[in-house]
Amino acid sequence: MPIKFLYSLFCLLTGVLSAMSSRAAGPGVINLLPSDYRAANKNWAVAEDDAGTLYAGNDKGLLEFDGLQWRLYELPRASIVRSVAPLSHDVIFTGGFEEFGRWDRDASGALRYTSLVPAQRNPRFSDSDFWKIYITPQGVLFQSFHGIYLYDYERVRRLTGEMNMLFLLRAGDEFWVQEMGGPLYRMRQESFERLPDSERFSTTTVRVLLPGPHEGEWIVGTGTDGLWRYDGERFTPWSPALSERLRRDELNCGIRTSRGTYLFGTLFGGLYEAGADGRLLAVLSTENRLLNNSVMALAEDAQQNVWAALDRGLSLLLFCEGVDYHTYNKWAAGSLYDACRWQGKLLLATNQGVFAVDESRLATGIDPSDFRPVAGLSGQAWSFDLLDGRLYVSHNTGVTELRPDFSLVRRSDMGGYGLRRVKLGEKSRTYYASYYKLRLLDDDGTMHEVDGLDESVYRIEADYMRNLWLEHPSKGVYRCRMSDDGRRIEERTLYGGGAGDGLPYKLHLLRVGGRVALMGDDRFFRYNEYTDCIEADTVLDAAFRTVEDIRRVIPYADERFWVITGSGVWKLRYDGRRSAELTPCAGIPVDNMIYGYEQVARLDDSTCLFCGDNGFELVSSQAVEIPPPSDSSATRIAACVGAPGR
Repeated sequence: MPIKFLYSLFCLLTGVLSAMSSRAAGPGVINLLPSDYRAANKNWAVAEDDAGTLYAGNDKGLLEFDGLQWRLYELPRASIVRSVAPLSHDVIFTGGFEEFGRWDRDASGALRYTSLVPAQRNPRFSDSDFWKIYITPQGVLFQSFHGIYLYDYERVRRLTGEMNMLFLLRAGDEFWVQEMGGPLYRMRQESFERLPDSERFSTTTVRVLLPGPHEGEWIVGTGTDGLWRYDGERFTPWSPALSERLRRDELNCGIRTSRGTYLFGTLFGGLYEAGADGRLLAVLSTENRLLNNSVMALAEDAQQNVWAALDRGLSLLLFCEGVDYHTYNKWAAGSLYDACRWQGKLLLATNQGVFAVDESRLATGIDPSDFRPVAGLSGQAWSFDLLDGRLYVSHNTGVTELRPDFSLVRRSDMGGYGLRRVKLGEKSRTYYASYYKLRLLDDDGTMHEVDGLDESVYRIEADYMRNLWLEHPSKGVYRCRMSDDGRRIEERTLYGGGAGDGLPYKLHLLRVGGRVALMGDDRFFRYNEYTDCIEADTVLDAAFRTVEDIRRVIPYADERFWVITGSGVWKLRYDGRRSAELTPCAGIPVDNMIYGYEQVARLDDSTCLFCGDNGFELVSSQAVEIPPPSDSSATRIAACVGAPGR
């Protein structure tokens, strides 16, 4: 599928997709604007061929996306393409206004069109749009409201029948079609047989026909009369609560996914996902992640992701196991820098302040408005630190202790990035990385300035040699020797930051296997305590030899790390000595993360929260790690996801 482009961004969608059917948050969404694919706003149909190339029926013609570039092919008389059906990568069928035919790929890879419209046209052919195309063992069916044509790869003929019909719908090995203003008919060979009990649909339009949850059952979806179940004899209402919503928003299309869920697209309310029992699982609309609320067609690709053809653009829905998406179009809480659980709530530290939501809401679905600001903590909040049962918030205005009753106790008036408890020899101390000087937090809550460095500190680590390491927000890293009381830096050495040591100017700190490592310019270094020198970490350099634009390495368990790069997310397993294993992860977007301040908050042993500009993703730390998919699908995701701002 055309997700090559998106693979990097949503990094990577790679293919972890199965257990999301119970996920209340819904899938991730990548939106593509007309400026991305360079054609008209409206897309009527979408399909994927056996090579993973995407096709969309657009107001301007046939769109093709091979994962690297979009191409637009126009029909004769610049006709709209209403329907698309790939036979293979080399043969594509399309239908439009008074036109249907086939596209064949030539030696250069371009598509060439041949019209299949008969020279002798039936009088009812005039003013017909061809809305449906189906490939069958007998040939290809092209359907308009005035007739059905069969192409057997040699000639085209019109099937018998003068009925004005709505949409031809596949029901296993046969087809159903509704007479305009009338009942449903089963199409057998070239005759039509009325379905008993289907007169009830004469006042509405049947637009969706999907396999039911049980063998021999069908789910019938109508534009204005909800969902019905057909057991082979009669029709009964199905999923009343969901039907009410679909009546209101006017059901237009639907599919049953390979994960066993149903997706229903509407004309006015976006997308609804339901389980096999009809229970509503998720709603996607312009209120959260969808580009547009008018869904014209849906198609599942080989990676079990879903493409939506919209009235204005295209959207790709990413279903990845172990990833719950909570990103929103109308997100007002601000850019997210950290998160934690506290007193039954999920807390978010953002550039607008600290926000809280009842954690139980995550399982049932939440709206951006559910996140409420915590009084007294407005403005830039950087991080949370839970120490000895006390929760501290590092903020632009200083350090504040947030009590269980959500009252506040100020611990420092100097703004800063976070607290870190470290062990220097036999002594444990809590240091504060502030905007000006390192600071020490005593057990009684008193904050002290640490003398010896009049600079900002961004991150703090310690090694087993009793060195305290301080990362500057904008340059290198200091290695410090502390006084016995921990309140004075007695010796310090700067690495990087223009120190003339040949190291990158900007360095990041990380701690692995009891030792401190440094990262900068896609290279890794470590301190050799025997030679008192910084040297290349050859094990990590070898593991990352093909990875570029490494931004952050964030621990989430012993010897395990998230690696954030410009193109995606990886998992690193490293013992700090001889073994480093790097594996790509699926479905986690990176373009949503804050450049330079990428953060992953560890909520518990099994769940991490990836912070973003317009929300977050909850990711299982046990999420399946899968090698990249086929070139075509992987590149497509990268391409779509790589688009700035989406």
